[in-house]
Amino acid sequence: MTAVESCAGLGVGAIRLQRAGFDVVAANDISKPLMEAYAKLHPGVEVVVGDIRHEPTLVALHDAAPTAAVLAAGLSCQPFSSGGLTRGSGDDRSCSLPGILRAALLLRKPILILECVANAATNRFVRCHLETFCQQCGYGMSEVILKLEDVWVSKRDRWWAVLVVTTLGVPNLRGFVPGPYPCVVKDVLPRPLPFSDDEIAQPQFSADERSRISHWHRRPLQIL
Repeated sequence: MTAVESCAGLGVGAIRLQRAGFDVVAANDISKPLMEAYAKLHPGVEVVVGDIRHEPTLVALHDAAPTAAVLAAGLSCQPFSSGGLTRGSGDDRSCSLPGILRAALLLRKPILILECVANAATNRFVRCHLETFCQQCGYGMSEVILKLEDVWVSKRDRWWAVLVVTTLGVPNLRGFVPGPYPCVVKDVLPRPLPFSDDEIAQPQFSADERSRISHWHRRPLQIL
């Protein structure tokens, strides 16, 4: 039940893993600021800054957790998200998937947990890589689309896939069982919340933030 997390971001995925009973012992992301935030959120986890596709990163992860059995990763969702350009393999950030699969093989992880937007599940680039990996490396795969709306007043669909070496047996992932409560907003907010004008203004982008976002969208695509 020991795990390594890659494409880890702030470490929200580690919270999910820990609540499921896993001991997260090492984490990796290409972003140094995110890894600094991760270290503050999870002070007991060793962090590794670097591209998961590069050997120095793999060596550092192996040294940090040589016996961890699980590799968990949230794939870059921008190439597949309906909120983006959905360029799939035409987006450089899609390289996170083959990088993670290669890392699982070289680090000898018998269990691989992947998470991304629901559209990734039907993307030809994703299917090709997953099927080839399973066939050539002896893994079986179970996958599911979890719909948050089945258990909470929200809408967020996420694709989950668990790849396991076939000698261990492959779990049968199942979706959430829809419940009768809560099902509408008033179940959790029975009355309007009183917000001041200042509080309402807080989530709004300032002129400087809008300028920074616009500048970021004009930058060439990078692996994030």
